[in-house]
Amino acid sequence: ARFKPLATRCRSPLLVVCGHPTDLFNMLADHRSSKASKPETVNTELKDMYWFVRRIALAKGNILGAPNGPPPQPLQALVDLTSTSLFSSGPVASQHKSAASSELYRHVGIDGDPHFPGHVVLAFKHNVDARYNLYQRNGKQHHIIHVAFPHREDHEWGEDQAEFMHEVAALYKTVFKEFCTTRCDRLRLVPIGRDHCPERFRDNMPGITYGGLVAGLNELTADEQDKIMKQLFSLDLFIPDSDEAKMYEVSLGNVLAHLEDLNGWTAPPLEGGAEEARREKHERLLEEYRREVERAQAQAAKSSRDGRRSVPYDGGGRPLSPTGTEGKAEAGARSCA
Repeated sequence: ARFKPLATRCRSPLLVVCGHPTDLFNMLADHRSSKASKPETVNTELKDMYWFVRRIALAKGNILGAPNGPPPQPLQALVDLTSTSLFSSGPVASQHKSAASSELYRHVGIDGDPHFPGHVVLAFKHNVDARYNLYQRNGKQHHIIHVAFPHREDHEWGEDQAEFMHEVAALYKTVFKEFCTTRCDRLRLVPIGRDHCPERFRDNMPGITYGGLVAGLNELTADEQDKIMKQLFSLDLFIPDSDEAKMYEVSLGNVLAHLEDLNGWTAPPLEGGAEEARREKHERLLEEYRREVERAQAQAAKSSRDGRRSVPYDGGGRPLSPTGTEGKAEAGARSCA
């Protein structure tokens, strides 16, 4: 896989990659030294990793951008962090969930639904960590990746952060896999594990987050990694607390600066042809989306005038169920593999 050589010297690549940032930096330096005998391949993976990290955009606020952040954008998949036990057959509004999930469900318009979509409930009953679903409500599309973080008491994670970091990295991996099944090119989330992090690990949460993101990508197949690198325009990371946001900003700067140093760059590189093409693709996708929405609105208006019932579309030319809660066509038709 694209980043696999970074972990070949380690028996447990997840724990090494998503350890304290210093451990990550030392491991990258070892990787550079080990490839010095092959100048034509030195830093190939490091460059890819750099451009992946460069796509992380920090913002202050909750998953919806409140109080002063940008609201969710078209073709942006939102990550709903909740608990496996919440995805039962009962009403959505009656199930105990986090305040963040409650706000998200109200925003999407599913808080009054009698239950979650069947394939989401079924997936979590079979111990799947994440499941994507497209919700169509009030003329809008909502791309949601439901993620279940295991419920444990603080003492159950052990005295060191290895097991906690392993869980975070594994969940990022499943989020990336689900993202591959969408037509989105932006991913929006609050750091996975932030609300479940034991107090003794909290100061290192930025390092756990960035390490977990890299480790999650590292564990994908080569084809999945290539798809993420081509599809992901921006990974929008929202930090609710201002002081915490500063920690994330400093940590991200350190990671990028170290990767620049390992690549032998004296200054941040300008976007190359691949990055420029990716930006142009993003603008093209947005324009196609706007045209699809306009066509759907025109069709709905015409059907209303003619007295016919309109069928909502998911923006990809496929009719949705009248409730708009089942994203099976989107979630099942495409995969990373």
